[in-house]
Amino acid sequence: MTSSLLGVRCQCEVDPFAQPFDSPEAELSYLTEVAVQTNARITKSLHVLARIRRRCNRLRSTIYSLPPEILSTVFQLLQSPSDDLDYGNSNESSREWESFPKPDFSAITLSSVSWHWRQVTLATPRFWRSFALRMSIERVRRYTFLLQHYMARAKPFSVSVNLSFGDCHIGEEASFSREYARLYSVLFSRGNAERVCGLRLHNPPLEWLSAVSNLSSLHTLCITFESDRSSDHSGASLHLLPHALRRLFLGNTNWVSVDVPPSLKFLTLSGVPPKLEMHLFQQCPELIEYYSDNPADYETIPELRFNTPLVFHHLSSLTWAASRGINDGSASEHVFLPALKKLHLLAPEPVQGLPVIGFIRNHGKTLHTLELDQFIEWGGRNSFQSLFCHEFPCLQHLAITQAPLPVLVSSIVALTPAEDELEEGKIPLPSMKFLRLGYNGNHHNMGDMSQIGQLVSTMLEFREAGEHSEFHLDITDFEDKEDLAWPLELKQKLNQYLSSTCHPVKITQEGKVPIWL
Repeated sequence: MTSSLLGVRCQCEVDPFAQPFDSPEAELSYLTEVAVQTNARITKSLHVLARIRRRCNRLRSTIYSLPPEILSTVFQLLQSPSDDLDYGNSNESSREWESFPKPDFSAITLSSVSWHWRQVTLATPRFWRSFALRMSIERVRRYTFLLQHYMARAKPFSVSVNLSFGDCHIGEEASFSREYARLYSVLFSRGNAERVCGLRLHNPPLEWLSAVSNLSSLHTLCITFESDRSSDHSGASLHLLPHALRRLFLGNTNWVSVDVPPSLKFLTLSGVPPKLEMHLFQQCPELIEYYSDNPADYETIPELRFNTPLVFHHLSSLTWAASRGINDGSASEHVFLPALKKLHLLAPEPVQGLPVIGFIRNHGKTLHTLELDQFIEWGGRNSFQSLFCHEFPCLQHLAITQAPLPVLVSSIVALTPAEDELEEGKIPLPSMKFLRLGYNGNHHNMGDMSQIGQLVSTMLEFREAGEHSEFHLDITDFEDKEDLAWPLELKQKLNQYLSSTCHPVKITQEGKVPIWL
């Protein structure tokens, strides 16, 4: 019975030397034929033996004894998590949703290991719901079939599609129009288009943009182009009215027009015309997070002036260039953010002190996090003192990053209570628990460099950091200038102070604890 199951038939072995022959030629012919038959039986037996060993290994291995449901769960843990699929209607954002994910072919790999694993992966639609493909000239046709395979296997669930085209379609439209038409027909076909919940396109053909509005379940959309090829995409247009879109990222092109639904919650813009920013800003009254890292190098930067003041009741996080609207004071008069918790201002060019201070003060009662980035010149020490003397009851995180040494020195001095303030029990930003000081590496001033360490030590001591609550200071690693900023005597004094505090005081240099602490 065992032999029949294995496909092995017992054959009678005959001794080739047991019979006589009439001549040596006849014996040679007979032995040659027997040798061929014997070799064939050996080959077949080795093949059967290999199958037997594989089957024994499977029976001994725990992974093959697992039920398909458990094995499927294990396989899903091997996949890269997709923020799109777990997003739902969340009102929080980690900003990771903007990034183009790395290609993940784990579903294809695992389905190629064995027949059993293939059956499990093919029977698990959730395993095929998220995929990223980086197109190239030689891969377009192959990836079209792969996209079709993923979309079919993921049914009936929603999917996250990430396609990067590089530059393979620029200047090659005639050669690749047919291949892109096939890819287009798969993605936007009926039955597939309704299931796309997240879509990221890098350097897409412009004609694809008109079809995005057909993706009725889309809640996350990212469209970016190469920053040095914006002129190639100057005719880009995007119309998403009406739609259920909640997260949108547009990057690096001269968009002709963009219309977005009022349901938009998260908006990120990079390298787009300022006028478009103003246009989009007015279309999104339900925004929760608005991020714009556009530099202030445009010839004409519009003011934040509108016929009717804009009130964003839900906007809790804002990143904006301080020279745009804020520097001229128009933002304080025309934009109101009663729920703002996180404010990140960029100032790569000199800005005025009072308008920026006024804008920050307007939101002082609700701010939890304030970051002043690239403030290369900002009205000297008085600007920080004027800002920090205002009441910020909820402000716990303060960051002054990519700043020259004089700006860092001014901020540290402004955060250090004066003698009269100490007598009255007043401390600038009393709720602050985290402070980041980042140096931009320019404008070396040895005098300021030698003050940094002592000023930081004095600030911690005068603020009584660690006496009443935890405190974390993250400061630039000055590398070869460390001994100038942190002399040995100062290091010893600081270590002694840290060991005597009631609550933890953590000092790091760019996120890492220095060796001398």
